[in-house]
Amino acid sequence: MKSFLKIFSYILVALIVYLLLYPVNIVPKAWAPPQAPEMTGIYTTNEKLKAIQKFQAIHGEGPEDIAIDTAGNIYSGLTNGKIIRFEPDGTNPTVFSETGGRPLGMAFDSLGNLIVADGEKGLLLVDAEGGVLPLTTTYKGQPYHFVDDLDIAADGKIYFSDASMAHGIRNWKDDFMAHSETGRLFVYDPLRKHTQLLLGRLSFANGVALGPEDAYVLVNETSAYRITKFWIKGPKGGTSEVLVENLPGFPDNISFNERGTFWVAIANPRNDLLDKLLPYPFLRKVVHRLPDAVQPAPVRYGFVLGINEKGEIVENLQDTQGGFAPITSAKEINGYLYLGSLTEPNCARLKWH
Repeated sequence: MKSFLKIFSYILVALIVYLLLYPVNIVPKAWAPPQAPEMTGIYTTNEKLKAIQKFQAIHGEGPEDIAIDTAGNIYSGLTNGKIIRFEPDGTNPTVFSETGGRPLGMAFDSLGNLIVADGEKGLLLVDAEGGVLPLTTTYKGQPYHFVDDLDIAADGKIYFSDASMAHGIRNWKDDFMAHSETGRLFVYDPLRKHTQLLLGRLSFANGVALGPEDAYVLVNETSAYRITKFWIKGPKGGTSEVLVENLPGFPDNISFNERGTFWVAIANPRNDLLDKLLPYPFLRKVVHRLPDAVQPAPVRYGFVLGINEKGEIVENLQDTQGGFAPITSAKEINGYLYLGSLTEPNCARLKWH
């Protein structure tokens, strides 16, 4: 019995030492998040996303974002690096191109080229034949760590986000535990082949969308539950402000529908355990050493919000059962709201206006 207790005490001491001292790949920062809003009023739970139509990617999974060409063909990038093209009705998915990385946000430029934010390869141009050309892969000699989303202005300039300088796409969850605040917003000028840093110290810089007349650009700060506005033109040009804060979930991609509504994909509702851990960096290190099963984890929940230019919630679409989740992008095109997902084997769309 004494031998057993001795062995048990050794194991217990070893476990305590491991939980307290074993090296981890995060350097947590203390942050006290605001109290999460109740799912009532403007956020009242509903099942408006139940009516979506799914179309299967077939060639892989994780169609994170959607782009549509002038002929109505639908494009999306998968976890295996392939970019697939569907017919306008969502049928016949074929491989259009392969980036060799992880294509995320995408949009067509005025010349019909597909511009891709690749989480591993940087900002890419994919021509009409599927050929891949790197546009910008480094800033001041340092590779981008996690190029995430983009939008293209009328003058051809490409606004894009680099989600985190601390963690890449393969360990993106670590950035949420660290709250590293190392995300960045850039603009790339294809005529000058020049990249400019617009904003730094963002909390997981994610979705990017230009406002009317390209006067400003919005960037989602996913791990801070907010949307930040950077002014491009006018008397406030070069300055930034928070447009929406204390969202009820993690904002992912964002898009503008030209009628005054920004569609915000909410990848997951707020996690109460994570919110409680965020003010305590040391405790987060301890939790990070535990098995994944006991760490803060996402749930299956479909969630999309519409906001106006003032940052007011004007649309609230949910699926509490998560029939299509997580939703990582929402774009309104040709009478449909197209939805992408980081992990689903399908794209989806909802008949809208």
